[in-house]
Amino acid sequence: MGGNIEKPKPLKVFGRTHYACTRCKLSKIKCSGEKPACSNCKTVNKADACVYPSKDRKIVIMESDLNNLHDRVEHLETLLLRHQAMSPGPASVQTQSLQNQYAQSFRIDTSSPSTTAASSTFSKELDPYHNQQYGGVVFEDFYSAQFESSALSLNILKVCEQRLPDRTYAVTLIEKVAATYSSEFYLIDKRELLELFDNVYKLFTSSKAPLGEPHSSGNINQISLCYLFITFAFGEQLLNIQSQDGKYPGIEYYLLAEHLFRLTREQIDFTFIQSALLLGLYAANLSRYNTVYNYLGVAARSAVAQGYHRQKELPKGYKTEQELLAFRIFAEKAKRLWWSLFVIDTTWATKTVHFQYTDTDVDLPTENVFPLDDEFDLNILEVNVHLTKYVAKFVRLIYGPNIRTFSINYINTSQFNQKLLLKNIVNSNNDLIKNFEIPLLEQFNETSVVQSDRRNVANLFLRYNQLIILIAKPLLSLVFDSSAASVIDNFDSVASAISRALFTSCCTIDIISQLYLHKKIFVLGFWDSQHLFAATIMIIISCLNGTVYPQLNKGIALLKFMAQRNNINAKKCFDKLVEINKLLVSTSEVKLSLQLEVTVDDVIPDSTRQLYNPLMKSPYNTTKSSGDFKFRPTIALPYFPEQYDASPESKANYNEHSRSTIFSLINEIQGWDD
Repeated sequence: MGGNIEKPKPLKVFGRTHYACTRCKLSKIKCSGEKPACSNCKTVNKADACVYPSKDRKIVIMESDLNNLHDRVEHLETLLLRHQAMSPGPASVQTQSLQNQYAQSFRIDTSSPSTTAASSTFSKELDPYHNQQYGGVVFEDFYSAQFESSALSLNILKVCEQRLPDRTYAVTLIEKVAATYSSEFYLIDKRELLELFDNVYKLFTSSKAPLGEPHSSGNINQISLCYLFITFAFGEQLLNIQSQDGKYPGIEYYLLAEHLFRLTREQIDFTFIQSALLLGLYAANLSRYNTVYNYLGVAARSAVAQGYHRQKELPKGYKTEQELLAFRIFAEKAKRLWWSLFVIDTTWATKTVHFQYTDTDVDLPTENVFPLDDEFDLNILEVNVHLTKYVAKFVRLIYGPNIRTFSINYINTSQFNQKLLLKNIVNSNNDLIKNFEIPLLEQFNETSVVQSDRRNVANLFLRYNQLIILIAKPLLSLVFDSSAASVIDNFDSVASAISRALFTSCCTIDIISQLYLHKKIFVLGFWDSQHLFAATIMIIISCLNGTVYPQLNKGIALLKFMAQRNNINAKKCFDKLVEINKLLVSTSEVKLSLQLEVTVDDVIPDSTRQLYNPLMKSPYNTTKSSGDFKFRPTIALPYFPEQYDASPESKANYNEHSRSTIFSLINEIQGWDD
């Protein structure tokens, strides 16, 4: 390896045989390409000014030649590191001191901090090629030597040490994240996270001890540190902690966690997947859409690669009670993590590529449960799973591409597609009522959506309302389309679907209003602002005839409140409301304008704080439907939406120009919402 390696000869070269010199290029004349000077430059005695630009060309070389070059670079880097380690200079002394501090601490097991001692039976050994040997000391799982030097790994440790918050403050951050997520999705296990927290703080405390004293680290590796720092980041984001320098809450912890996250990690464990999910959820609140897709995609595909989407069977050869206990703990955690991931990934990637419910055969959350003695709410997770499978199904039906068949004679006309869309919307609503609302949501009939200790039920209903809005939204443009009469056979079914979506839009805003009053609104959260925006848009489009419901101003005020407190998505949404209002005001046929100056104090007085349940019965809902199990607010709302009139007669006061203008306006607004 240490000998000379010949420069690989390209098999093929892509590009021009020659480029024009700079003089010919500027003069736009053909250049002969001769070197050292072309014929044109020689003719005008400018041979000394004939210069050819340097341009890269694509070449094809053998893979074996490329691998030899990589091996050569690795070999030279290793020699350089050894030379630095043996050098007596100040840098070597500093490196050796760091080695002494961290050496014992990082000769550790690679099992996940998210598995107990019992479940560590299922942890895999580190690939020996991922270990680093630097000056006789092995650092495990910190940037393999093929790509990064040990000095960089040690620098990362020093950065982690410097960025650790005060212990008391750190516990507050962990408690906040645990209170938000630990019972709804299996993103963190509070007990195990606190164990990791203690081990990390002990590690960096003991590293300052005199040389030669023993150190104890527990199960710490690069991914576990990422997991801890992204938890800190989420805690600051949930609490909306404002720093003195005005930085976004938790951003420094997030950026460090992002750097610590190793996409090339071969050994996947729970912590790796949970870290990817948390990084993705934090990025969602930054409105970094592509980043979210990447992190959730890594988490989802990693889980599939580990087989978490498949039913676990006890491997042969495990006979002792300890091994059986380890397996059952592992299987229960894998099940929880898979269904949490399924809900999060499918909800985010609704209109793109996502997993289908039928792609998995693992037990549902409440099937064959092995108790882990924690506060995790398996029932809420299972209801969310069932809701998510309908989200995936209906959004694909309604927002997917036009249906094609294998027949060469399949129909593909605008009218056919509109009729098919209408049929899918009506069938989706009926399916949702029959197979989800009645069997799964009636259990919350006596439950307050806004609970004192958690948001699980509120989040469930917000997601459900969002689905109803998504199902019905295309109908709003359809009823103003001039061809509606030829497409819609049953205007009552269209009116029922729109009324239902308008009802749930009002419920969404009322739920978030109560979350605001109970100080449970996620001020920087992506989904709270997105649910508000979708509901507000639904109300705006439904009320273009001038009817205004109080929830409209509530939605505007809440979005404004969140935007003023640096919610990135809320800022974007409120800017869209400003643009929408300009369109409304400039369209004479529309009798609606938005009160963008409204504040939460104007429309959500503290006296309205009370337990809220949209399932309770109320005589004020006059929405008619064919035996629907309808939601009802506890708070008497005499202003609740009446039955939406979708008939052509209701649009008789609009001339053709007005209908066309409103139709275009609705399509533009809906496009922004998408």
